[in-house]
Amino acid sequence: MDVRLQAYASFTFRADALFESVDALLRSPILRAAVEVSRSAVFRRRFVGVYDALSAGKINPRAVRQAVVGAEPDDALAVAG
Repeated sequence: MDVRLQAYASFTFRADALFESVDALLRSPILRAAVEVSRSAVFRRRFVGVYDALSAGKINPRAVRQAVVGAEPDDALAVAG
């Protein structure tokens, strides 16, 4: 399964707003405030959606961890640890 789909599936409440918030954070060079997340091209909601996602959203941390670890290529280099 695609890592993006796995990450999305790990957001158990307010998934769309959480996913778009994370997507905006990863794609934007520098964001200094939550309102700047809402101005990203990938965030399709109103700016209050960022605050709603952060305050009410639920994430399954184990599922996110599995998605990220599962996406690592077999030939990836260990940087530390």
